[in-house]
Amino acid sequence: MCNNTIELLKTIVDLCRCDKEKIIAITNTLKTARQMAAAPETSGNARMESVPSDPAEAGRDPVLAAAPKTASGDVKSASLPTNSGEAEASASQTESQAADLNSRISSLESEKRRLEQDNSLLKKENEALSQQVRGLHNSAGESGREITSLRAAKEDLTSALKAAGDTLKKAEDRIRKLESDLNDQKSRFENEISACNTEVQNVRNDAQRQRQLMKSEEEALRQNIKRLELRVSEGDDKCRDYMKKLTAQKNETERVSRERDDFRAKYDRCSGKISGIRDIDAISSLAEFIRALPESVRQDDALKSLDLGNITNLLVQCGHMTRLSTAWEVIRKRTIESGFCAPALTELMIRLMDFYNKANPSVQFQAVIPETGIPFSAENHSRPNGKTVSAVKKVLFPGLKNSSNKLLSRPVVE
Repeated sequence: MCNNTIELLKTIVDLCRCDKEKIIAITNTLKTARQMAAAPETSGNARMESVPSDPAEAGRDPVLAAAPKTASGDVKSASLPTNSGEAEASASQTESQAADLNSRISSLESEKRRLEQDNSLLKKENEALSQQVRGLHNSAGESGREITSLRAAKEDLTSALKAAGDTLKKAEDRIRKLESDLNDQKSRFENEISACNTEVQNVRNDAQRQRQLMKSEEEALRQNIKRLELRVSEGDDKCRDYMKKLTAQKNETERVSRERDDFRAKYDRCSGKISGIRDIDAISSLAEFIRALPESVRQDDALKSLDLGNITNLLVQCGHMTRLSTAWEVIRKRTIESGFCAPALTELMIRLMDFYNKANPSVQFQAVIPETGIPFSAENHSRPNGKTVSAVKKVLFPGLKNSSNKLLSRPVVE
């Protein structure tokens, strides 16, 4: 594109030069014509003297071209008038030639002005094209620099893609290992669940046997009642004894029925949560951790709503976030007032929240433990009463936020 523009500029410059030469030739012709028109009544000899001797120059002037010439091309000197009639005819001819010459001069002047205007327009176009050429050169330079920067960016991108490929390969290896571990854990959990199902089936069988035994006992009682009714007449004392025995047996039956109902309720609660909590090792670890807790923590007033003495009841209670959040808020307020919270109590609350998350995968809660060294924010942090905190140095009790990342309880820091 730049080469075509330069060729066009060269062509325009050549045309300008041709027009300039043409204007110079017209200007010379106009000067000659004005001189001839200024002296229309001079003698024929004087007019003949003004005729150029060069035939080529005479050919450029239409007036001189009309003068009589010899066979060799020179102007005839014998054509000059010799009497008054011929002089008048020559003068008339000269006047007509002068008028024609004046009209030609006017047209030549108009042509000169037109050519000058075209020359001015060509100059302006030449300047505009020169500016375009300079702009094209600048654009070519900027394009070169942009290409260089793009090449450098390409090299950087290639390096980044290579690094990303290595990272992806490592991640795939890690995923394969995690899948293998997950399959192992799945197999172990299935075995444990199978063992639990076997144990539950055994419990069901025991309960069924107890129900059958109770039915047989009830049948025996009914038979005893019939016998007692037949022997009522034998004496009031014997009847009262039998009635006491019957009452005791009924109470025992009711007690066994209540125990059976309680066992069934516990079994239903465990069955409802067994799909969310299957990590037997974690349950055993929690039970050992609770047994190792100091008595002061086990008897803490904030934990009254939680049955720490029965791990089954505790797991069922962990399925209700209301109890956990209530205990969490009580401990947080007490920490603000006292400026202290036992680390064992903090760890216990975090473990109970983890079991809630396992039992309720769709609703996840998270403990908020800010990093040390960050500035204190009254919107996100709480501090003990009477203390001034500018930066987080220690977390006394963590905060709590829900699955929507909403802060439900601010952490206590100092």
